[in-house]
Amino acid sequence: MPATFVPNPQFPDAYRRAVNEGVVAFLLLVSAGLYTELSQPGTGRRYRRGKGKRKGRNKRAKGIHVASAPGQPPAVDTGALRRSWQLSQSAARSGESSGGKGPILRRLSAGDLIGYRLGSALPYAAIDRGYGRVKPRPYIAPVLADAAPSFAPMVAVALQRRLPAIGGPS
Repeated sequence: MPATFVPNPQFPDAYRRAVNEGVVAFLLLVSAGLYTELSQPGTGRRYRRGKGKRKGRNKRAKGIHVASAPGQPPAVDTGALRRSWQLSQSAARSGESSGGKGPILRRLSAGDLIGYRLGSALPYAAIDRGYGRVKPRPYIAPVLADAAPSFAPMVAVALQRRLPAIGGPS
């Protein structure tokens, strides 16, 4: 006699939460990678800027900046770019777009959408592709390339952690 399948009403909600947990864990990994990438000292041209004093406790106080070389991540000056990267999440109804503010991922229940955005509001965050006369200083693509292999395992770990708790498939 074949086994009877009895659906667990908690399964869709647990599945959605597990995928959400895996995606957020991945975006936090990317965020940490961006923080590390944007913490590198400059290796390019050294110059004076601002009204720095000749005496000071660090290069910034002395008015000295070491720029990044083209092709290298942007050099730290004030740390504002590094601090500006934020992860946010927002729910939207079906048919709405993200407004160009990040990827939209389909939620697995009732046609709702959930959007994730990891981004910076600073205009010069575009230095990744080049900004004004400054040649590109890539820092986003290398971090994503390093983190990409971790996406599927992170979601799989979250699914394994969440689904057995409700008696889901093993």
